[in-house]
Amino acid sequence: MAERYLEYLRSVKPKGPYCLMGFCLGGLMAYEVARRLTEAGEEVAFLGLFNSVPEENATSSQSFGKRVMSRFHKFAKLDVRNKMD
Repeated sequence: MAERYLEYLRSVKPKGPYCLMGFCLGGLMAYEVARRLTEAGEEVAFLGLFNSVPEENATSSQSFGKRVMSRFHKFAKLDVRNKMD
């Protein structure tokens, strides 16, 4: 499922940075798509997860999660006008 979303995303926007967001299962899909993009060397500028529960075996993704949180904190500090770019 994540692969199909990734294919569609790249058909619309072939290069990053990407801003992804998902709700519930969509949050897990957004996370997996972001993981695959990052693994491929693409930039994920924002990843929003709403009401999403991480997988139990997320230990292999901990460094990715730390990068996401770091970027989130940088994004949160931006002026509102800069968030729309």
